[in-house]
Amino acid sequence: GLFDKNNKATIDTLRDEIAALLKAREEVLCLEIDEVRTPLLLVKTDAMKNHLAEKAHDVAMKILEKVSEYCSKEISLVDDTFEKMVDTIKKVPENEQELVDLKQFVEDT
Repeated sequence: GLFDKNNKATIDTLRDEIAALLKAREEVLCLEIDEVRTPLLLVKTDAMKNHLAEKAHDVAMKILEKVSEYCSKEISLVDDTFEKMVDTIKKVPENEQELVDLKQFVEDT
């Protein structure tokens, strides 16, 4: 499956899944059977091929969209944390306790 026990997917797993979807899309589109004749029916498969190829592409793009959303949230979190750290470090301690607190903050960070 795509997800581990923590309901997370690795970048390698996601890359492999996207590659498999895009490969499946190409394989479906390359099938040369556009219709199947039976004694009673003529089944047009070209529309099904195109639909399957489109769905494989849509799933791959949805995965990329979700990865992009996740990365944007994580980058925003890192940026917010960094801004708070800069603000804390730039503040000049006004007494010994604030100096001790700043030193501890730097060590913890």
